[in-house]
Amino acid sequence: MKTLSILGCDPSLLNVIMELAEDALGITQFEILLNIPVEIGKAFQPLPHWKHTVHELKDLTPEQIQGLANAGLFAFSVSHEPVKTILYEAFQEVLALKHAQFPRLIHPSAVVSRSASLGFGLHIEPNVTVSACSKLGFGIHIKRGSSVGHHCHLEDFTTLNPGVTLSSFVRVGRGTRIGAGSVVRDNVTIGENCMIGMGSVVTKDIPANSVAYGSPCRVQRQNPPRTSST
Repeated sequence: MKTLSILGCDPSLLNVIMELAEDALGITQFEILLNIPVEIGKAFQPLPHWKHTVHELKDLTPEQIQGLANAGLFAFSVSHEPVKTILYEAFQEVLALKHAQFPRLIHPSAVVSRSASLGFGLHIEPNVTVSACSKLGFGIHIKRGSSVGHHCHLEDFTTLNPGVTLSSFVRVGRGTRIGAGSVVRDNVTIGENCMIGMGSVVTKDIPANSVAYGSPCRVQRQNPPRTSST
């Protein structure tokens, strides 16, 4: 039986990721791996047929580490780019992680073009559309009901919240999050490490490290720039 090792723990995302793993790959056995102590709490409501255990990195024995490394399937249960990068770096050497060990979790109801280029570690929820010739990087999360138009390019660790629409030839930089219900017009580039507020209509390029929202979307303030080189 396949086992999925989940790096980190945002309790509100555990059900989302585990259900997606079962729907996409039939996986019902999970190992939750923490680099710091986390209270799972009531937000996580495991289904009765799931088997799951929780481990902290410092408590893993060499035998457990080898077993997890041999199993070779991993996913993130966090959505923010800095945290994903920290988790990947924390476990990379211990578990000899490679991008190819992060399966694409694509819900059966999603429609993905045959000419789209798909990176590893994708989480694509129900009723998502990814159109022709789009390119998706590593560790991307596209939430329910979103649409990615043709020839779009999403860089690593980007997140599209529910109901986002990207028109054609849109480029979204690494680690950027686009709020629910937002629309991005054709040929717009959004830089890395941006936060686009929900319901925004993005008609012009947004520079890196921006917090922007509104209709039309305007930059309101700056995010601290990324510091990791990963």
